[in-house]
Amino acid sequence: MRKSIAKIKNHPFLLLLSFIFFTLIALNNVYAAADPALDIYSTMIPVSRETLDSKIKDAELNKNLDDATRTKLLTHYRKTLNYLEMVRFYNETSQSFISSRQNDPEQAARIREILARRQAKTKASRLSDIAEDSALLQLPLAELEQRLFTERANLAAVTAKLSDVEQQLLLVAARPNAVRQQLLVTENSQEEVTARLLKITFDDELPLLTEATNWMLQARQLALRSKIRMLDKELLSLPMRKDLFHAARAQNEVDVKEVKETVNYIQKTIDQLRYIEAKKEPNRCAKDPGRT
Repeated sequence: MRKSIAKIKNHPFLLLLSFIFFTLIALNNVYAAADPALDIYSTMIPVSRETLDSKIKDAELNKNLDDATRTKLLTHYRKTLNYLEMVRFYNETSQSFISSRQNDPEQAARIREILARRQAKTKASRLSDIAEDSALLQLPLAELEQRLFTERANLAAVTAKLSDVEQQLLLVAARPNAVRQQLLVTENSQEEVTARLLKITFDDELPLLTEATNWMLQARQLALRSKIRMLDKELLSLPMRKDLFHAARAQNEVDVKEVKETVNYIQKTIDQLRYIEAKKEPNRCAKDPGRT
């Protein structure tokens, strides 16, 4: 242990880097205890993307590096970039879950309010509205058949929407267990990365490589922390999302019911017109014996 500490002291920059990183971990725990909504790691990255891009170019052009070291350096730099991209994605997704938790209840309430007004109309009044549509009543048989074709397409569309919402509800119901499993796996990975950070040694290692390893591990640690935060936010948002899907399902059920009624009414109207036309045909033949 004393030997490792002595070797760290021979690398002042790395000693400072490690001190800052673990101090930030401690500070984050203090701030999180005071305010659960505060996450100082949302923007605290170990190295900028611009710096990494520059380091990659330097490593590719550095003729003093052997192939193995260059490959390792480039791998670390690119992994660090990948982890930073994960951080960005997880933070953006976390924000979407926060917004969902805030907005979904209002959206569900609006859907139910509209639905209540629609359901206040009885089936008879809806059919009366259809019957009173002069444009529909005045359409010739061919155009009524086209209207029937269109409404059947609408029925297929709203039925598909209802099926999709029902599938989403099944997925939301299963999501809490899946999220908890992901949390366990991610927390275990975080512990492994922390252990690696604590056990980093500098024996005969190129300072550039040690620096790249630190950046990579710290970026991965940050990505894991961001993922845990994202999963926590998702868990909190799931009840609101589930309620919104319930409201959407009720809305789509009414849509399907109403379009079915429209289809049935138009089909009935077409059948009646065809019956009337069929009854007229024998009379025409009687009045015109030459008609076949």
